[in-house]
Amino acid sequence: MSNDSQADQLDPAFFGAVNEYIDIANKQSKTHGLKRVSAASLYAAARFNAHAYIGFERDARGSRTEFLDYMTDLYRRMLNEHLDAIGAERGIDVGPSELAQPSDPA
Repeated sequence: MSNDSQADQLDPAFFGAVNEYIDIANKQSKTHGLKRVSAASLYAAARFNAHAYIGFERDARGSRTEFLDYMTDLYRRMLNEHLDAIGAERGIDVGPSELAQPSDPA
């Protein structure tokens, strides 16, 4: 994937699906708490992504490490994007972003 904003590449149905998952997680967090639902969401995402990968990848053995690296990097970038956005939205200093571009020396 390129470094272009994924939001520019995705249709509204994608975000509708995302919001459905978030609604379920919000409902579950009222009963089970944020930490437990966060862990359950990560576990479910890992399980589903493993299922999807094995379903579409013809050389699962040969590309496993590449897939793990790609997914780990993708998650880290998405988490950084959301930390930046939600922190700014709520006026909370969440520390320096890993996504920040170094400024060009003048």
